Amino acid sequence: MTAMRVFMEPGTMTNWHSHPRGQLLFVVSGVGHVQRHGEAAECVRAGDTVWFAAGERHRHGAASDSSFSYLSVQCVRDGTAVRWLDTAESEEAEQ
Repeated sequence: MTAMRVFMEPGTMTNWHSHPRGQLLFVVSGVGHVQRHGEAAECVRAGDTVWFAAGERHRHGAASDSSFSYLSVQCVRDGTAVRWLDTAESEEAEQ
């Protein structure tokens, strides 16, 4: 299992990715967006929690006018806790 605290500047977003055993986000401060593949982005605020299922393609980041801080917890499978999508997969996820 890994855990980390992330701080993102306004308007920044992670690339599309997934986690082999899922991911739990706990929003510490600011306003952010989470987006699952094929769905519209959702607004999240301090105190919100978000669960991404194992293998679920998603991304998250700060709103354009707010920084965003969160705690991220994910379990490791076969030595990895995250799978970053390559360019082709990211472009497909955007559609």
